[in-house]
Amino acid sequence: MVKSKKSGEQLSRVALLRCGKYDSDRVLRTVSKAIEELGGIDRFVSKGDRVLVKPNLLVGRHPEKAVNTHPEVVRAVLKLVKKAGGKPRIGDSPAIGSAVRVASKCGIGDVARAEKVEVIDFDRPVAVDNSSGSKFKRFIVDQAVLDADVVINLPKLKSHGQMTLTLGVKNIFGVIPGTRKTQWHLAAGAERADFARMLVDLYRNISPQLTVMDAILGMHGNGPQNGDPKMIGLIAASQDAVALDAVVCEVVGLKKSRMPTLMAAEEMGVGQTRMKAIPVAGEHVDDCRIDGFVFPEAGDLMGLFPGFLKDYARDWLTTRPVLEAGNCEMCLICADNCPAQAIAVHNDTLQFNLKRCIRCFCCQEMCPQGAITVGTGPLARLLRLS
Repeated sequence: MVKSKKSGEQLSRVALLRCGKYDSDRVLRTVSKAIEELGGIDRFVSKGDRVLVKPNLLVGRHPEKAVNTHPEVVRAVLKLVKKAGGKPRIGDSPAIGSAVRVASKCGIGDVARAEKVEVIDFDRPVAVDNSSGSKFKRFIVDQAVLDADVVINLPKLKSHGQMTLTLGVKNIFGVIPGTRKTQWHLAAGAERADFARMLVDLYRNISPQLTVMDAILGMHGNGPQNGDPKMIGLIAASQDAVALDAVVCEVVGLKKSRMPTLMAAEEMGVGQTRMKAIPVAGEHVDDCRIDGFVFPEAGDLMGLFPGFLKDYARDWLTTRPVLEAGNCEMCLICADNCPAQAIAVHNDTLQFNLKRCIRCFCCQEMCPQGAITVGTGPLARLLRLS
């Protein structure tokens, strides 16, 4: 697929630098310095390279809402790519709407026009082999990924109903075009661990050359769309998105055992998950730790029960979507995008069929009003209180 420019040395090195606001010059200096800590942009981009810049483009929201990768972080990377002689394009597959439309609403479209860079929609699905995968033996990705010589991954630090946080590995899920992402949720089923393994498989298959994370203003709580902005004040970068994710989890106070993609990566031998083995340049992790980051209720206690009891215990133990009816405008975006078709309207309100629900939380992720949150199963609440 994409050509590799990785050497065998310090692949898991993570650059962690402070950046307190989205001032264009400051962000450019910080992103540039972060990449310099990894060997400089010329290590990743050569003259004439076709570079796919893949931000987090979820929905069209103002940058202050912290929903998407901030336009200034995108601008900084575009400038550096062009300085190295690369030919960048911006692409993603948003939850709602096209990449072009979402980019125009969140400020990235203005940056693309100023930098004379095209924003493309991922609308050309192509099958790629994944024969070494743990479960899925092929993926459907966009042709733009195959056309690229280099992929640069630009995630946003946010909470996520299913995966706890959406970081570097999860951001690669956006290379799957459009509504096909919901089909992958259905194929992976109700086990978070299986979905996490799929994400790690996809990340390994795409193998982005560089990941630069926008962790200046993050999101916590009811993310990834309707949470609250949370100042983190950092830019992080690495060749190894798994290592980067591990460092960021340390910063926000999330144990590795609560981060499904890190657990899957460790199990599958992808990237580096052990903090003691990750060289961190720039700031010390201990000096960057923040308090008060609110995580969604993404865990369950199913692992405590033998297989023959899981079907009976699931509704009582696992997290589930919860409707805050006063905020619901009955737009039915949730129902239209539910891979398991587990949402229906009854007596003028939404009803969740928990027997069918696979706990992917696409409904919570896509709800424009933030009317759906992640709740805990009643037995799980009792067990955690005991």
